[in-house]
Amino acid sequence: MRKIFNKAFIVGFLSAALSFAIFTAMTYTLESETRLRNRVNTVGFPFAYYEWGGDPYFERVVVSGLVADLAIVLVYSMIVGIVFSLIWRIQTEVETN
Repeated sequence: MRKIFNKAFIVGFLSAALSFAIFTAMTYTLESETRLRNRVNTVGFPFAYYEWGGDPYFERVVVSGLVADLAIVLVYSMIVGIVFSLIWRIQTEVETN
């Protein structure tokens, strides 16, 4: 039995994690452009893990959103990595036969 955690797994895992990092950066840039005084801005994809704004002004880290985001990123990245690894394994077995 071959290992699942090979180079294809690492590529799939990192690409999925990078996609979530890009989506989170996009939520930050979209939220930071608004200049409404009473609006509460949030950052995070798919769940908000940081909030700021409002009247009176506040800033806080939403721990439950942060934990949920990290769990989703980890599970999704593992699934994508395993799929990449299995596709790589099937492709190399077809090429060798």
